Amino acid sequence: MKKIDSILYVEDELNVQNECSEFLEMFCTTLYLAKDGEEGLKLYKQFNPELIVSDIKMPNMDGIEMIKKIKELNSKTPVIFTTAFNDTNYLHDSIKLQVDGYILKPIDLEQFEELLIKIIYQLNLEKEQVKLKKKLDKNHDNLQAIFDFIDYGRIIINYSSKILKINDSLCETLNLNKKEIIGKKCFDILSLKEFQSGNDIFDEIIEKRSIKKRKVTLYNSKKERKDALVEGFVLPNTDEIFLSFEWL
Repeated sequence: MKKIDSILYVEDELNVQNECSEFLEMFCTTLYLAKDGEEGLKLYKQFNPELIVSDIKMPNMDGIEMIKKIKELNSKTPVIFTTAFNDTNYLHDSIKLQVDGYILKPIDLEQFEELLIKIIYQLNLEKEQVKLKKKLDKNHDNLQAIFDFIDYGRIIINYSSKILKINDSLCETLNLNKKEIIGKKCFDILSLKEFQSGNDIFDEIIEKRSIKKRKVTLYNSKKERKDALVEGFVLPNTDEIFLSFEWL
């Protein structure tokens, strides 16, 4: 698993902080340590870590208050709370703050690791999607040139499977013109089921946010067959899916 750049760990108990610090360093390049919410908030403002792991009950400023202030700065920062207090009020506050995990002390490292891997996987995936989006979106002309690259079929659809955009290469393969395709349901035009397993790739992209090359078979309006490798991803901050077909 690829490490993330940074984690902020806020814990007032020194022995717990020392034990968990060694564990957390396996998941990040830089680990920032704070002993209470006030110090944690200062470190967050200074370094903008990707993930926050924090105790709840601490002196000066507790974890709940610290995360409230951090969420005002960046509501998307993922948060894991660690606490010895199985208090429904804390849990209720955590839910309202939309934290990503809640671990009771003494910490079960196996459970902690599972949660960290899940969150870090999503963070890394989102970063990769942003990189891909930047490559596609340097400017409108470059995006259009990439989209219309003749050796690949390309299409953009939304979560309702409505076709928003399609390039000439895919139109030619389907033996249809753009006017016949734009606005139609994707499944009325082509199948998105994996060649061997028959799994629905459309649902998988929405669930996992991206897919690597999968073999699919397309049929045009003349029932002619065309095999392809398809890959795609959900465009960041949209309900739109970009798909690219490499003809075989």
